[in-house]
Amino acid sequence: MFPNVNVLSLSEKGEEESKSDMVQKAMTAYAYQHYINLFDERYEGYIVNLILSYAEAFELNKDLCEFRI
Repeated sequence: MFPNVNVLSLSEKGEEESKSDMVQKAMTAYAYQHYINLFDERYEGYIVNLILSYAEAFELNKDLCEFRI
C-alpha cells in the first residue's frame, strides 16, 4: 500500500541534509512502512530511540549513499 521509502544522505541539489531533516525523513519512512501514527503516545519513546539509532548509524557511515529502513 505504501511505497518503500529510502532516506538519502544527499538532497536533490547534492548538498548534505541536516541531521534533523534526515531524522524527519526516517521517521516518516518508518511510519509508512509500519502503518503507525507517529503521534501515538504508546510508540513515542520506542520510535524516537529507534530513529536516533538510525541517525547515529547513518552519521557514522556517510560514505553510504542510501539508508534503508
